Amino acid sequence: MKIELNELQLDQQAYIQLKAQYSKQKQQCENLESTIKNNSEQLISENYSKLSGIEKELQEVINKNKEINELKEN
Repeated sequence: MKIELNELQLDQQAYIQLKAQYSKQKQQCENLESTIKNNSEQLISENYSKLSGIEKELQEVINKNKEINELKEN
């Protein structure tokens, strides 16, 4: 009976440790997901800003080319 009680206590301790590990890993996973989401949003914003700048530069080049073509035609 004493041996069975000791085994139950060991099982209970192991369960408590596993439950604590699970909780810790779950929290780490949630933190990682949040970090990934925030980093993704930041990268999307940065890339959008860069693309907007490139679009503006391309439009300026197109306008210059139009001016050059108009001057050549005249």
